[in-house]
Amino acid sequence: GFYYANDAPKAGQILAFDETTTYGLHVFTKRLRLSPWFTPGGEGYELFADDNDNEPVLAPKSVDREKGPGLSRAEPPKWSKQIPLCVRAMVFARDKLFLAGPPDVVPEDDPYAAFDGKLGAKLWVVSASDGEKLAEYPLESQPAFDGLIAADGRLYLATADGRLLCFRGAD
Repeated sequence: GFYYANDAPKAGQILAFDETTTYGLHVFTKRLRLSPWFTPGGEGYELFADDNDNEPVLAPKSVDREKGPGLSRAEPPKWSKQIPLCVRAMVFARDKLFLAGPPDVVPEDDPYAAFDGKLGAKLWVVSASDGEKLAEYPLESQPAFDGLIAADGRLYLATADGRLLCFRGAD
């Protein structure tokens, strides 16, 4: 049942956490038989919050006949939202999540434009309590993977082109 591990709690492609909650991003929310499946420019990515006490459980075949045996969750996530942002950097600070990455779009004339950084990126501020977007800011360059940190009321962003940006009032 390892192929259903993406359904397990506290698992994702990028994670941030505090004392009680794990925040993360699921890219692969659908399956094509036993393989994870994702369509860029489609339904987006799943941003979620999960209780740190939520543990994975082995789901016997009789529990879920469609999926068969595999990992499942003891409880559903606190919240989850589909977002049109390919999150490459994420940090939790006080009561907010800061997310940065390129938009999840696939232009017909250049399908790799967002992936290659030609469309810039966005910085989102999201409420940690319910996942609602509070603010959005354009970025000229994409973030380096896991290139966000919050410290002393400031947000630092390392970019893929080698710059370090500092945003004040990041609380």
